[in-house]
Amino acid sequence: MWVLAPLRHRQLFSLTEANAALAERVEEFNDRPFAPPREGSRRSLFEAIERGKLKPLPAERFVIGQWLMARVNYHIAVDGHFYSVPYRLVQHKLDVFLTATAVAVFHHGERVASHLRSAAKAQHTTAPEHMPPAHQAMARRTPDTLRADAAALGLAIGTYVDRLLDAREHPEQGVRAGLGVLRLARSYGPDRLELACERALAAGVLSPRYVERLLKADRQRPFLDSRAEEGLGEHDNLRGSAYYN
Repeated sequence: MWVLAPLRHRQLFSLTEANAALAERVEEFNDRPFAPPREGSRRSLFEAIERGKLKPLPAERFVIGQWLMARVNYHIAVDGHFYSVPYRLVQHKLDVFLTATAVAVFHHGERVASHLRSAAKAQHTTAPEHMPPAHQAMARRTPDTLRADAAALGLAIGTYVDRLLDAREHPEQGVRAGLGVLRLARSYGPDRLELACERALAAGVLSPRYVERLLKADRQRPFLDSRAEEGLGEHDNLRGSAYYN
């Protein structure tokens, strides 16, 4: 009342002008002597009692946030986006502190993950250190390094992996499929893998499982040495012309 009432007949045309008028009235109000029998003013009491007890303001502004509880399924879902947490906490219930810009995840009061908040729906934010060791190794592979490794094993292998990478919608899916092909070289050798990739390219099938099936069949009854254009060769599934006579 003491601050606003004297301004009730003044016209103020901007926020800056209004703030200046209010500041002037606040200064007068703080210097105004108390009514008897009290002595001094609000400013004198502040200087004598309160100023010496003040502590520095926090280094960071107070952040308004929201606490949630979420169950981990490798990621936690927050407002339609998925954020990673350490893989050892899968199936645990965790506390989530959500602000306008950040997502912090706590387990028994200890912060275990922190991410910048994303507005992208149905997308994933994944920290590599949250992955199991095997997945971390895969995450370090890029499409370019995978292409180079595949080309070093053989021309058909390099071509096949290159097409696998191009055919997948997401790079991570392409890397996973390409690694699935390269791992076959350890079990079957790069020479047999090269022949299997030639067959898969000729058939137009882009699938690591298809290449693996070719290699398994070849191990039981070798056939990959014959060229794809020479035909499928003789095997039990061919009935022959006599079957139809």
